[in-house]
Amino acid sequence: MSEETLLSAARRMVRFFRIDESKGGITSIDTIRASETLDKMVKRADAEEKARQAQAALPAPEPERKPEPAPAPVVDLTTQRQIAQMKGYEGVACTMCGNFTMVRNGTCLKCDTCGSTTGCS
Repeated sequence: MSEETLLSAARRMVRFFRIDESKGGITSIDTIRASETLDKMVKRADAEEKARQAQAALPAPEPERKPEPAPAPVVDLTTQRQIAQMKGYEGVACTMCGNFTMVRNGTCLKCDTCGSTTGCS
């Protein structure tokens, strides 16, 4: 072979192969790239696994506690009766809905709940 042929063959070989002593000789560039990519993926997976383990080692956050509502004030029966009288309730049950929310409406009674009257207009 001529020297020119050997040089062109060597140039072509350099485009596709590299001497990699750590891998044991001549290795194709595609193999080197694939190996580098795989090494990067393994390092990334290791870092993610370490982050997950670190996160799992942290104590779980306590759930946010909502304040309990204050209990409703206890109103005795006498006070409830006085409040109803102040609102104008007569203590008569409505003939339509049965609620004790009848209020004076002129000479008749009108229900605050359903709006019916005792016959007057």
